Amino acid sequence: MLHPVLPVRIYIVDTHLRLGMPFMLTTIQRWGNSLAVRIPKPFAAQTDLSENSQVDISLDGDRIVVSPAVREWKLDTLLAGITPRNTHKEIMWGDRSGAEAW
Repeated sequence: MLHPVLPVRIYIVDTHLRLGMPFMLTTIQRWGNSLAVRIPKPFAAQTDLSENSQVDISLDGDRIVVSPAVREWKLDTLLAGITPRNTHKEIMWGDRSGAEAW
């Protein structure tokens, strides 16, 4: 009985040290109309990246730099998101238990 042949991709990843720092030699792959590169698990773990993490991509001369995105929270933006629909009611935590001022 013949079994159907399933498409298989083999990714060759070779990790080295350059000037005492780990680096990886890999191949750029096509992903739709874009190009993609796989980030090895140890690199992702060291930078706290996981699936769907946001990253900043920039150019440094002829180098592409991928860094974890640092999100800045602005009070005005957060307050603008408060609406009567998502505002909860007051919560009663019980009677005074010390010298609180009511």
